[in-house]
Amino acid sequence: MTVLASPGSGGAFASTGGGTLVVEGPVNAPTGATVSMRIGTVVFAGGGTCATFFINEGTARAGRNDGLPAAATVTVGASATATLDLAGYDQTLAGIVKGPGAATVGSSSTTRDATLTLTGSSTFAGVLANTTGGGSRRLNLAVEGGWLRLTGSCTLTGTTTVHNGTLQVATSRGLAASPLRILAGGTLTGTGTSPLVVAGLSVGAGGLVDLGAGSLSIAPQGIGVAELTEALRIGRGAGDWNGGAGITASAVAAAVAAGAPRALGWVAGGDGSIVVAAAAPGDTNVDGVVDVLDVANVMASGRFDAGSGGSWANGDVNYDGLIDVLDISDMLGTGLFDAGPYLAASPGAIAAVPEPSSAAGIVVAAVLLTITAVRSSPCRVPPLKSRTAR
Repeated sequence: MTVLASPGSGGAFASTGGGTLVVEGPVNAPTGATVSMRIGTVVFAGGGTCATFFINEGTARAGRNDGLPAAATVTVGASATATLDLAGYDQTLAGIVKGPGAATVGSSSTTRDATLTLTGSSTFAGVLANTTGGGSRRLNLAVEGGWLRLTGSCTLTGTTTVHNGTLQVATSRGLAASPLRILAGGTLTGTGTSPLVVAGLSVGAGGLVDLGAGSLSIAPQGIGVAELTEALRIGRGAGDWNGGAGITASAVAAAVAAGAPRALGWVAGGDGSIVVAAAAPGDTNVDGVVDVLDVANVMASGRFDAGSGGSWANGDVNYDGLIDVLDISDMLGTGLFDAGPYLAASPGAIAAVPEPSSAAGIVVAAVLLTITAVRSSPCRVPPLKSRTAR
């Protein structure tokens, strides 16, 4: 079937009276013409070729893999509440857009998961959900080119994969229940200063996570410590946090370029969750100050000059897996020890770096002289949390 021109109103496909219209053949439209579904439930099982597809109201359901035209950008809810139901099939589209009406993309299948793959660029303010219409399986999302900007709160628990494209999550919990896989050529970005909450994160070779001016909150068991620190090491690059892959933050890179001592640090919660956020080298508990609590954490670990076992929480600020004089030099070089909170009050601003205090330097030097003795002592001081966490 070929739609030669866009309808003045309504749409080319509709079902009424509770029935279902099944379109088994391909649906084609020349450039400039819009394919539209007006109302009811319509099953598309023939694919086709068109650039623009409107679901005005009701449910458009896939009847096979790529049942809808794979090169189309689909507007869901173009006039009223509407649903794109993948029905357990895999569907490739150029993009998805929410119209004026409520918009949901999900699957009514009770037998298999569905995957929505996007190859173009679009912004979607609707809901990506596992199920619709009595389904019980999961929805997976794949970004395989261009960019997808999610501005709503999606509830899918299937895996989100980004490969050769960009996924921008504009709300803190926009994909909070979906494990994320960022593969070669793929980029994940957050917006604003709120933490980006994810169920899990895997960053493959050539994948990039850019936190911007925000932070990252990963659910318990959502990433291994070794994988996290390797991704941060790659993102750190030569210390400029412009590694081009791994986990980085453009706001941190800008601060470093402007001369401020900044990095990405991380802290693990008691439940196994992990928060990654901007921090100064030496702020082992990521509480916004570099103080005696941080020095005590380095001492308590017993890992100074041990040759292995370094982590941000016990003083490995350059992510080389060691805690040594290079880390201590970075910590002292910030000039922030015992200087109070170092984070700027306004997002994007860079706080002035105070001159090192001679008294603070003497204290730190004295403490460092005791580290070797502490390492050999049977008594261990437990790592200290921030003052606010006590």
